Amino acid sequence: MFYIRNLNLQSHMGKKNALKRTIFTIIALIVSLYATISPIHAQETKKILAFGDSLFSSNGLDEGDSFPDRLETNLRQIGHSVDVISAGFDGFTSERALTVIDEVLDENPDIDMVIFIFGGNDYFEQVPTDFTHKNMDLMLEKITSRGIPTIMAGLIIPYNGYLGFSDRLNDVYTDLADKYQVVLDPFFLEGVAGVPELNQPDGIHPNKFGNTVIAGRISPMVSEMLVSIDRQDRVQTLLSQMDDTLQKVSASDDNPQEETSIIPAANVSENDVNILIVGDSLVAGYGLAPELSFPAQLEEKLKELNPNITVHNAGVSGDTSSGGMSRLEWVISSYPDLDLVVLLFGGNDALRGIHPDLTRRNMDKMTELLKNKNIPTLIAGMVAPPNLGGVYGNSFNSIYPEVAEKHGVALYPFYLDGVAGEIELNQSDRIHPNAEGVAYIVERISPVIYDLVSE
Repeated sequence: MFYIRNLNLQSHMGKKNALKRTIFTIIALIVSLYATISPIHAQETKKILAFGDSLFSSNGLDEGDSFPDRLETNLRQIGHSVDVISAGFDGFTSERALTVIDEVLDENPDIDMVIFIFGGNDYFEQVPTDFTHKNMDLMLEKITSRGIPTIMAGLIIPYNGYLGFSDRLNDVYTDLADKYQVVLDPFFLEGVAGVPELNQPDGIHPNKFGNTVIAGRISPMVSEMLVSIDRQDRVQTLLSQMDDTLQKVSASDDNPQEETSIIPAANVSENDVNILIVGDSLVAGYGLAPELSFPAQLEEKLKELNPNITVHNAGVSGDTSSGGMSRLEWVISSYPDLDLVVLLFGGNDALRGIHPDLTRRNMDKMTELLKNKNIPTLIAGMVAPPNLGGVYGNSFNSIYPEVAEKHGVALYPFYLDGVAGEIELNQSDRIHPNAEGVAYIVERISPVIYDLVSE
């Protein structure tokens, strides 16, 4: 409910009515902003500082091919007015970065967001992990103390011929992301590390194609943050206008009599059931009309049993489990009073041949986050394509039951069960279900979901 002060102006009924209209207009605008704002509405130019080591520099690249350049291009293509400021320092360890961070921030006092990455050179120079952790901690403290929204890009060190990952640096990033509540991209080089055609001759630094892949993966995460920043800016402006209006009307009356009015939030019922589906194109509804997407068809089916059920779509086409983990906290904070979250990730991980250890890590972290917030969770599992081989398939397919068992959450073993491989139930790409395929999935999974929200 909204609680607001209503001034009884007695002889100034016209002013009172004007005040009411102003307040209702502002509230309506605030609600409208949160409901409808999208990247194309955020027209004020936002400045993003890309602060990092050689992974953010243009060394060895032509103009326009660095990660900051590719990110700026991607964001502008999806409707954001942005300037991405490149502050990449070749060869910098976290210790050297700490010596320049104040100077870099002071030179860019009006930035709206920071994306930063350090730690790779610490690894190559065999800097003790405790030192890296301390330096990164101090840098995050300096950035967040200025109130700047931040994305921290992490590095996971491959070993044994890229058959696994070392936790040596990973824990640095996950610990500090939790401590400072910043967005974490767990593995900046995801999908690029170990792929020769996406890297420069040194096999370490992405080439223009690699930077394009990384920028494409990170852009949705940055876009969501930019929209959130724009929402907050607009709401603060509206609230300031409300304060000014209240002060003016209050000052015009010598003896205002205060009374409290309660304006109920529109159409909110104690019996409302909110389900959030977070995932990739299988959730977003790739190739389908909005009303035929999985969340939409699921809502229609569940409303036959309970008209108070609402299913929210938080799907991003092309998203991997890393992208999901990076944006999950932002997404769930936009939907209070959730009765169930369904996690549907992994399809793009498998299609890109991302190592199952990374997918497992991300699914584990997402489930743990939801568990810590006491949000009931259903994991919708995926199955690796057979062309990736039995070793990969066995490791990948075991992710979902293992994570569900570890955290004691519900599991739907294979989201595409009964649809995968059926030509008549899929779109022409034979990957994404068509409307009939989605309807088939809804028939099978809806009883499971209804039971979970009816307990």
